[in-house]
Amino acid sequence: MGQNDLADILQFAISKEIQAVQMYSLMAKKAEFPHVRQLFEELAAEERNHRKMLQELDVSEIEGQDLTQFPEIRLTDYTVAQEFRPDMGLQDALLLAIQREEKSYALYQKLQSGVVGKVRALFTFLAGEEVKHRERLQKLYEEGILSEF
Repeated sequence: MGQNDLADILQFAISKEIQAVQMYSLMAKKAEFPHVRQLFEELAAEERNHRKMLQELDVSEIEGQDLTQFPEIRLTDYTVAQEFRPDMGLQDALLLAIQREEKSYALYQKLQSGVVGKVRALFTFLAGEEVKHRERLQKLYEEGILSEF
């Protein structure tokens, strides 16, 4: 991906949010425990909001900006190797979700470093949201999985 392909980067970010909605929705359907199901439903709803914010981004606000200093984005740095499996247990599901949130956070951090104004504020906000998701998932993991040891 070239340095100035912001439209492609935005499309990638939107597709990541769509994938997150699908993953969290599927996990919610398969979760055995109501509190875990509720958490995944909430995460899916939050990711839907993120997608909407990205889709409503006015690209014309970006067109006038100098993007020559935009950092190189290697999309493979922001994908998660582990894939969801129907037989995935709670521990693996939580680890997968935590990894996804970490990758999403890293992507938005990198994106916010290359722009200014409203676009930067949006990417900064989304990075913060991904941190909140990760922290909630880590807390659930610590309380539900690590407490068993």
